[in-house]
Amino acid sequence: MQQYKIFIANERYRFMKPLQVFILLINAISLTLVAFYANDPLGYIWPPLIVLSIFFVLYDQKLKRFVFFKKTNFLDTGFLWVIAAWILAGYLWIALAIVIIAILRSAVKEKFELLFSANQIELHTYPKKIFYWNNLQNIVLKDGLITIDFKNNRMIQSEILSKESNIYNEAEFNEFCRSKLNAVR
Repeated sequence: MQQYKIFIANERYRFMKPLQVFILLINAISLTLVAFYANDPLGYIWPPLIVLSIFFVLYDQKLKRFVFFKKTNFLDTGFLWVIAAWILAGYLWIALAIVIIAILRSAVKEKFELLFSANQIELHTYPKKIFYWNNLQNIVLKDGLITIDFKNNRMIQSEILSKESNIYNEAEFNEFCRSKLNAVR
């Protein structure tokens, strides 16, 4: 059975990193204020660790050449430090809110997978979306740009990530889609 996997970038994902850094920064400032007003010298340990993780997140492209930085996700580390700091400071409800934010953060994907099979097209998001061939008007892949045209005048158009996708011949893929569309007409 012939299947094609196409990966497309999530256009909204580019806003996630600045938002996550902002959340970490607000928590670092808040934890500094909590340590100051509680007169807790040990509370001052967490803000520098969080700021250090922010620094590593902002410069991750330059640091990826080192093996340690390739394997470490400093956004996750920063969120873990924030959660631990709020728990140790005695603010469990804030720690729980950060845990929820961290879980929601992990649900947002950097790229989406489109799986083209004989019966349907699956868009791997949360929740997974399934498009049946009989609901589609046309599908075209040209110059690395996929266009999916629905019968209800909706359209998906995105640049594919060719390194991750298993499309090696655009004409062959277009013929596969054309044959599936003609079969349901």
